Amino acid sequence: MAKSKKDPSRRTMSLPIINTRAAGIDIGSRFHVVAVGQDKEKDMATFGVTTPDLHELAQFLKSRSIQSIAMESTGYYWIPLYWMLKSYDFDVIVINSADIKRINAPKTDPKDARWLQKLHALGLLKASFQLDCFSEMLRAYGRRRRQIITERTRQLSRMHKVLVLMNV
Repeated sequence: MAKSKKDPSRRTMSLPIINTRAAGIDIGSRFHVVAVGQDKEKDMATFGVTTPDLHELAQFLKSRSIQSIAMESTGYYWIPLYWMLKSYDFDVIVINSADIKRINAPKTDPKDARWLQKLHALGLLKASFQLDCFSEMLRAYGRRRRQIITERTRQLSRMHKVLVLMNV
């Protein structure tokens, strides 16, 4: 039996665009792929990960009148880009990659970037909690202090072992 055009299972659903000036960024260790729309040629760009490249990426987004950006939190590679984009006054949301993979799992960086852009434009992404700059610095200082105390204890144990072995 052939399905008719009026069959409800063949209808498509359209969602309203919530973020009209949205971009999606697929974060990588060697390069970042940016999507500002769904066109493969004119709405996609790839940038390196060095500071000049991140400035170029931010200026590219400014030239396209982007206001809101969604990017996946992949390891720690997103952190420099996040703070760079914040310094350019973009509204940046970081998405847990596990949440994206549950919805769909594109296999290439450009597809992933376009998928992030589409979901963000439709308002379907939930932002991960991010600390402000001061709280982030305070957290880093606290972690470093804990690391130094741990190292100090380990070094004291080593010195004690050496003294015992030397029979002092």
